[in-house]
Amino acid sequence: MGYVRKKKVFVLKFEDPELAGLEVRATSTSLGSLLELVSLSEIGKGKRFDMADVARLDEVFLLFASCLTSWNMEEEDGTPIGFEPRQILVKGDDATAVRMETPEEAKLRALKAQDTDFVMELIVAWMDGVMSISDPLSKSSNSGAPLEVPPLTMEPL
Repeated sequence: MGYVRKKKVFVLKFEDPELAGLEVRATSTSLGSLLELVSLSEIGKGKRFDMADVARLDEVFLLFASCLTSWNMEEEDGTPIGFEPRQILVKGDDATAVRMETPEEAKLRALKAQDTDFVMELIVAWMDGVMSISDPLSKSSNSGAPLEVPPLTMEPL
């Protein structure tokens, strides 16, 4: 039997004091998806959005939604804002059918119901977690012996 690596789950951290008490958990993503996400973060910088940008931006939201595992969001009346799949109508050429949302579709629906700036804060916090470097070595580590190398001399070219 081989090794099965479990995805790391990040508890997102927010600097905005208005988000105090918000707990959001999201898993890591593949290196390929992360690289695509970083390239997508350049969308709209220095130019106007076009339809291709909108489609690519939707990929960002779908990727984040697929990694979202939980949050403690509530409506003003205290009703939890969940992302349980619901039945949806699918209109075809000749008929209308009913099917269940996938978990990713349900999470994406919940995200799209939120304010843009809020969702972007979630995604930025998630990217910070995914791209962060682990904490430094514990105090018990001696970090190895210092390297004995003579100093380099600097001379003008």
